[in-house]
Amino acid sequence: RGPHNVAHIETIFQVQEGKSMQSRKQASHIAKEMIKEAVIEKLDPKTILSGTTTAFRIVDFGCSGLENPTTTTTTTKTLELEFQVFFNDHTTNDFNTLFASLPPDRLYHAAATPGSFHGRLFPRASIQLAHSDTRLTLTLSSGCRRFRKAEEIVSGGLVVLILPGIPDGVRHSEIPANVFYIFLGSSLLDLVNEGIVDKAEVDAFNLPIYAPSDSELRKLIEKNGSFSIERLEVTIPKSQAKIDSSHVHSLIMHFRAALGGIFTKHFGNDVVEKMFDKTLAKSEEISKTLNTIYPLLTHLFVVLKRN
Repeated sequence: RGPHNVAHIETIFQVQEGKSMQSRKQASHIAKEMIKEAVIEKLDPKTILSGTTTAFRIVDFGCSGLENPTTTTTTTKTLELEFQVFFNDHTTNDFNTLFASLPPDRLYHAAATPGSFHGRLFPRASIQLAHSDTRLTLTLSSGCRRFRKAEEIVSGGLVVLILPGIPDGVRHSEIPANVFYIFLGSSLLDLVNEGIVDKAEVDAFNLPIYAPSDSELRKLIEKNGSFSIERLEVTIPKSQAKIDSSHVHSLIMHFRAALGGIFTKHFGNDVVEKMFDKTLAKSEEISKTLNTIYPLLTHLFVVLKRN
């Protein structure tokens, strides 16, 4: 399905360009090109729009109030479409900041859809194109047989995902994200040794995040049965830049923004403040560890078509 079948499709994606790590910028650029290629090749609006409707609906799951939505436009003369873009994130997200950053001359209608993407957010078979960058890991890797987002996607619609992954043969303790979890855990144990936190509380805590390999993800999708796999690739963005303690400081703040609520719900705000303070104090040690494994940073680029 070449570009001559795609009608002025305005695909709006929130591809976060990490300010603290050069490889994240490289990954963002690669992702935008891969997404554009996937939409042109795999999506045909004529086959997925029902009746006389000209509304083409797109959703970005986990937009996180990012400032600069990336716009990829392809054109054709065959169809006239109106584009409606839903930006989804938790109810605590600053949607006002997001909408203030959208260009005034945009060629799409924008709407906020607050709520968790782990449940239903849209009517059945109402979305033609869905996208998420590293946000759906908990849902896809939970082991559930039913991917709930499938019910919201029209037959023939696409889901484009960019997920943290792990190369075959690499231990989970050796991937960058898990290094941070290990150090956060060590900071919690420091608080246990100081008598601030009960060890039973730490033992009872579970962080439901998992980076799958491509083979694990493929098996899960095939077991689900709602989608065909149009594309599933391992990408390994690399950078020659060394990670210093200032980079680590920024990354810890990112982890705090993303995961602080989960920790606070279990341990309380005072404990979480102390945990992150202790982790920040370990920035130099963390940077040394990351510099030995950083080339192992891996993403999975996935394009699924609804059956």
